Amino acid sequence: MVRMPLFRRSKGKGYVPIEEVQRMRERGLSDREITDELKRRGFSFEEIERALLQTLKSAVGSPLATKESERASASPGESKSVTIEEIYASGGEEEVPLETSESDILALPTEELQPEVTIEELVEGVVNEKWEAFEKEVKELREEFSTLMRGLKELEVKLAELGSAKEEGEVKRKLDELEGKFADLEARVNALEKALKQFLPSLVENVRELANLISELKGKG
Repeated sequence: MVRMPLFRRSKGKGYVPIEEVQRMRERGLSDREITDELKRRGFSFEEIERALLQTLKSAVGSPLATKESERASASPGESKSVTIEEIYASGGEEEVPLETSESDILALPTEELQPEVTIEELVEGVVNEKWEAFEKEVKELREEFSTLMRGLKELEVKLAELGSAKEEGEVKRKLDELEGKFADLEARVNALEKALKQFLPSLVENVRELANLISELKGKG
């Protein structure tokens, strides 16, 4: 039986690149650009997916966000210094001035929608990547099947025109060769069907988890 390359997990780097994602976000890169850059560095899609989700969760539940809210509720014009511990608690995701007034906090752009957009892009990336691989495999199988069918028709014509024992032996040899190719094709189709049955439930579950995370982020927004 031929081994199926479809949906095989890439080896990746062996760790989740959370720090790399944080640094690239500080540089202003979009999640699509971050994904492309990490792929070029050799990270697997699973490692990139986990890093993006983890940094999103960290951004939503950051202790610094809570402390900023407390400073915003202070008396007007009152400023409060940000400690070194607060800066490190933010995970280095954004630069914070040493002093922040209430007006500065209110002027900060809101980013409640950013996690939702990020997760939607991530879902789209997962579906597109795996579905493109599936379509490519199906296309190759169809082309191979068409080639085998053309060969079979040619042999049928030769069988009708047999004139010697030598030609008969050649046709028999090609028939045996085609039989082997059909058996191989059948094995690949069966393996593809099995892989598809395993892939779809996993994909649906991933999308469901991401949808739940979107709802959770909306609730906190």
